[in-house]
Amino acid sequence: MFLTKLELQGFKTFAKKTELSFFPPAKERCPITAVVGPNGSGKCLHGDSRVMLADGRLIQIRSLFEMAENNGGIKEIWEDGYCVRSLPEPIEILSMNPGSLRIEKRTVDAFIKRTSPGFLLQIETRSGKSIRTTHYHPFFTLKNGRLHALKAEELTNGITIATPRILSTDSQETIDENLARFLGYFISEGRNTKNGQVRFVNEDEAVLQDFISVAESSFNRKAHRYSYKQTADDVILYGHDLCERLENEFGILRDGHSRTKSVPPQLFTSPQTVITAFLGALFEGDGHVCAKQYQGRTQAHIEYATASPELADGVVTLLLRLGIVATRKVKMKWATNSPIRKKRPYTSVYIYGTEQLKCFARCIHFAGKKQMSLEVLKTLEAHSNPNLDVVPTAVHLVRETVLSSGLKVKPLRGDFPRLAAYNERRCEASRDGLLDVPFLLQDRWEDEIVGPFVQQLSQLANSDIYWDEITQIQRIDHEDWVYDLSIPFTHNFISENIIVHNSNLADAIRWVLGEQSLKLLRGKESQDVIFSGSEGKGRAGFAQVSLSLNNEDGSMPIDYSHVTITRRLYRGGTSEYLLNESPVRLGDIQLLLAQANVGQRSYSVVGQGMIDHILISTPEERKAFFDDATGVKPFQLKRHEAILKLKRTHENLVDVEMLLREIEPRLRSLKRQASRLEQRDEIQQSLHALEAEYYGGQWWELVRQLEAVKTQFTSADDSIKQERTELTKLEQSADALERAEQRPDTGLIKLQEVYRAVQKKQHALRQKQFQTEKEIELTKVRAQSNWAPLPLVQIMQEVEEVVKGLRGLKGLKDAAAILELVDVVLKRSEKLSKCLQRPNPDDIKPDPVLVQKLKELKGQEGTIQKELEGLEAQIDAHATQEKTERTELIEMQKTLREKQRQIHLLENRRNELQIDLARYEERQQALIREMNEFMKDRALAVRSERPPSQGGLQGVAEDSYAEIQRLRYKLELIGGIDPEIMKEYEETRVRHEFLDSQVSDLHKAIRDTEKVIVELDEQIEKQSKAVFGKINREFERYFKVLFGGGSCQLVKLTREEVEEDVKAVEGVTVERAFADTGEEERDKEDAIVKKLSKHQDPVIGIDIQATPPGKKLKALNLLSGGERALTSIALISAIMAVNPSPFVLLDEVDAALDESNTIRFASILQELSEKSQFIIITHNRATMEQADVLYGVTMGTEGVSNLLSIHLEDVTNNGTTARR
Repeated sequence: MFLTKLELQGFKTFAKKTELSFFPPAKERCPITAVVGPNGSGKCLHGDSRVMLADGRLIQIRSLFEMAENNGGIKEIWEDGYCVRSLPEPIEILSMNPGSLRIEKRTVDAFIKRTSPGFLLQIETRSGKSIRTTHYHPFFTLKNGRLHALKAEELTNGITIATPRILSTDSQETIDENLARFLGYFISEGRNTKNGQVRFVNEDEAVLQDFISVAESSFNRKAHRYSYKQTADDVILYGHDLCERLENEFGILRDGHSRTKSVPPQLFTSPQTVITAFLGALFEGDGHVCAKQYQGRTQAHIEYATASPELADGVVTLLLRLGIVATRKVKMKWATNSPIRKKRPYTSVYIYGTEQLKCFARCIHFAGKKQMSLEVLKTLEAHSNPNLDVVPTAVHLVRETVLSSGLKVKPLRGDFPRLAAYNERRCEASRDGLLDVPFLLQDRWEDEIVGPFVQQLSQLANSDIYWDEITQIQRIDHEDWVYDLSIPFTHNFISENIIVHNSNLADAIRWVLGEQSLKLLRGKESQDVIFSGSEGKGRAGFAQVSLSLNNEDGSMPIDYSHVTITRRLYRGGTSEYLLNESPVRLGDIQLLLAQANVGQRSYSVVGQGMIDHILISTPEERKAFFDDATGVKPFQLKRHEAILKLKRTHENLVDVEMLLREIEPRLRSLKRQASRLEQRDEIQQSLHALEAEYYGGQWWELVRQLEAVKTQFTSADDSIKQERTELTKLEQSADALERAEQRPDTGLIKLQEVYRAVQKKQHALRQKQFQTEKEIELTKVRAQSNWAPLPLVQIMQEVEEVVKGLRGLKGLKDAAAILELVDVVLKRSEKLSKCLQRPNPDDIKPDPVLVQKLKELKGQEGTIQKELEGLEAQIDAHATQEKTERTELIEMQKTLREKQRQIHLLENRRNELQIDLARYEERQQALIREMNEFMKDRALAVRSERPPSQGGLQGVAEDSYAEIQRLRYKLELIGGIDPEIMKEYEETRVRHEFLDSQVSDLHKAIRDTEKVIVELDEQIEKQSKAVFGKINREFERYFKVLFGGGSCQLVKLTREEVEEDVKAVEGVTVERAFADTGEEERDKEDAIVKKLSKHQDPVIGIDIQATPPGKKLKALNLLSGGERALTSIALISAIMAVNPSPFVLLDEVDAALDESNTIRFASILQELSEKSQFIIITHNRATMEQADVLYGVTMGTEGVSNLLSIHLEDVTNNGTTARR
């Protein structure tokens, strides 16, 4: 199998459809194809050039190289310098995305140091920026409105180059706003002295007060104010420690000159609020705000003047953080703070343009009088000078847009005068003016023809780029080193506030073979591989690369003699893979290529830096490379899929088992509840029957008792009425006898009147006594009715306390203490016993107040009774003294008193019956409430139907009530269960059975997968063992060819050897420490890893030992850059000799080789070309001389890559070339 053709369209700079054809193998060997293009890095700057990092810091490019060199980077030795790659901690800088014209973060891929060409060019711009660069270093400019690159030597005065108009960095608050404001004031009008004084001078009262406030809050010390001058006051803070801190931390020298001032480095990494606080204080000191009227118009600008060029540059950079592009100018001015009056160079920072001035006024706040001028700037209405912020040559793009859209400009001249001027190319277009075209054509954005033009205009108008005009270019001598940075994809970085610009063919092959790493493809997003447009060429809508292979030998297990693999990506994000125009999956492509010994990550495609990466890789990373080399990659892919399947199966098994563990307790609980629910009806029936029997007996017994009491009460009441009738008749007879007497006895009459009065008093007292007794009895009944059984939990607690007290007796020896504890336990036991009784004896005790009242009433009744007895005795005595003719009247009075005593006895009996009646009625109401509470609707039926017999009610009632309580408790347990529990139980049972069957299936799947893994391991071990030994021998042979001697060896590292080294490092891994998953999830992962450990490959890495001739070292990190490159080439050559790939792409692998080693490398290629087809991307003439076909990659004025092909045999015979 061999490569026949490579087609590219829309891939990076290959905008047009481009085809590379490769010659078929000859009898002796395969032709070698070399692709030649411009070098991609090393276009260098002066070492003092400051580079803007992503966090806002400004660091000299020389220092960046030294940082990379000293921080563990891999250093390569070039013919004219050095290159450092692969830093452990990557450094990010700010870079312009050529596709979007936005400033964004990028990672530095390489740090380059090269010898200077002998002179540099110093380029200065209208805004005051300056940079020193080699003459071949490119810069971005615009040509016909499209991005274009020009070398420094091609630049002339008047050409505009790309500079940032805004800088967005990863800020971090290292100082607060108060401290920033203090630094601004102090740098503008302060002085740090060696005698321990921090001095500040100003005449504005508000400024002085603000400085005192921020100074005291920042340093927690008192600020002292003095009036040494009539026009200004001094504020002084004392302390040598403060002066030392300002010098060491913020770079403010003690007794330093104004020309040594600079912006403290902490400001560059600070957030915007801190920057605005610093700039506000700085400009309030040495700044000047001009806002004056001239001929009816407001003329406005802001100036900050300083003797320090470095401070001015820092201010310009900080203003860029606010989106303000300032102009830097050097002027000769009279020194105002010098004892000698003379002119000195001062650097002024100017801010022009209405929008920029208003932005400054919005962001910055002054404490003093200058704030009034800022308020004026906020109200500016005049338009900015269109010459200040133009997009050069964009009018050509406007003209093309107008023509393509058919837009009629003449009718719009009145409303859009700028559009007419741009269309007629009478002036350059401003950023604001460019937006008129997208506005007018906003409904044409999706148009296939007009849309790209409109989008490009909108992109130019809204870009992060300020196009700065070159005003001067000088040639300066320079014999030192020069430096550069390699930035993937964007190939540019920001240095001295200027964007400086830094082979897609290898990327195309790697991409079509399925590469997914954007880092290897030198892009940030997947769409970065699509051509983004250039001068005269709109951006592409998709990228497509097709790789055609001759498969007549059947290397690919597929029924096609010619195979074309295509990968296509659309700008919308949709991508697809095609095999002979049929859609396939990426995995299918990778497996097919692996079976043919081809892969984008293997030795089939060796890119820039990958030649050395083989050696600096970890042993584990090298193993993947050698899997390709030994031809076991197809088995490893299948094994990997099997391991993944096994892992997923174990994960599923863990999940299912976890679900089972969660379900089983619930299932058991549901089963118990379901069983209880099945008993519910039986218990309810028993309870209802028992309740009907118990409450029915209680009810009808009360009814019987009530009826009996009512009968007795009625009988007693009738007797009283009868007695009172008889009493009334006797009283009438007595009254008649008394009236019949001629001489009534006045003494007796008085005694009888007193006797009757006392009797009434006794009757009233008896009524009170009756009501009190009734209340006492009702209280007892209510207490019995309100009784409730003691909760089980409380009973258990009380029993535990009693048991605890009894156990405490064992440890006591003092008899008094024992008796005391026994008393406590007995009291607690008695209390518990009473609580368990129904009713509780303590609950039915009468109210002491009522008892006392009853006692008092009975005492009063006894007194009255004695008084009545005394009166009766007086009446009897008086009667015996009377004459005999009054005997009948006296006897009648005795009869009256006897009748009254009988009535009194009957009333007592009636009162007792009335109390019993009230007691039974209260019990009846309590029973009704209890029955309604527990029996609900059934209570009425029980109270309506009298049972046939009620014999032995008391004993039955006590037993029935205990059983009722027991059944109610059982129902209470069941009653808390949802009736839907049976449905949930059935669902849970079915789910449990399903999961249980799944566990059985998963165990079977694990056994089957493990069997497949064992079979694959046997095949891998068998093939790897044979091929690895051959590679080792060939590696040593090619090593000796390249080095002229020496020795080398490949060593397999087993897991046991590596784990012995790892055991020395204990604790939690970094990945484990910073994992986002919880502890439970990590434990699950650890368990699965433990189960899979028995299927781990025993060989986990490959170690490489190399000893060049004349040396004893074996460690690869001790080899020089050239030695590492030769070792890598020897290794790749050995692999290709033993297990040749159908084709191999080598991308600048000979970049670090000198001429003699390049010749040796070329001779090895000639030898290996008998087995493999080579495509070499190179800049080395010795390598080119060994090629049969040369492709030259050039870039025309449109920014599009073109091919120039040369077949050396044709050149030798006919001297012709072909352009493609």
